[in-house]
Amino acid sequence: MKTSLWTMLLMILVWFASCETEDAATVDQSRIHTSYELFYNAAENKTYAYSQFRFGNVVGTVLSLSGQSEARFDNNRMNYEPITGRYEHIMDGFVREGTFSWQDNNGKKYTNSVAITETEVITNPAVEAISKAADFEYIWGGKALEANQSVGLFVSEPSGENNQFVLQVLQGASSVSIGRTLLDKIKTPTAIMIADRSRSSIPAEAPTVGGLIIAKYRTPPLTVKVNP
Repeated sequence: MKTSLWTMLLMILVWFASCETEDAATVDQSRIHTSYELFYNAAENKTYAYSQFRFGNVVGTVLSLSGQSEARFDNNRMNYEPITGRYEHIMDGFVREGTFSWQDNNGKKYTNSVAITETEVITNPAVEAISKAADFEYIWGGKALEANQSVGLFVSEPSGENNQFVLQVLQGASSVSIGRTLLDKIKTPTAIMIADRSRSSIPAEAPTVGGLIIAKYRTPPLTVKVNP
């Protein structure tokens, strides 16, 4: 049975922080799983390009590149971040599209394009206050969810503490609901809301074990009053 895109995405969220790293040159190059992400953060007005390489599958051992192997975004060599196990390239402004390239240790090159389309762009609702006495429905501005898209909502105290998260993956949905039980964990008179809208797809070029491409848009933070 094939693994769905959303199953792979959720597995990435669970396994993202991995302390085990291996040199990609020591493994079968056809067994390297490739993940690419183009992510725009509206709060920072910066775009992040990420590449990650794992052995065998999406939750395999994190691999670092060496020798002739390298990762690039729009011909810019990406830098390795050992804490996250990812390669990254940071750009000012909203970079809507670009091309990832990766050359393995056999000299084989894989090229994949990604775009943050208008369907990924959403806006915050016009909300000034929420109540912990009831569930809150975050109704975003923008299109309803399409296939292989999701909206994740983060709600936290202004300091970033007590961060709560809910995820909507239902095709056709235009909102995501956070329950009163989670809202009750917010202890400050105001809260910060941030939403991510993502789309997942399969790379056109990848080794035998495949890969994943994510296009993501993050809204600016929305500050709301929290009523009892």
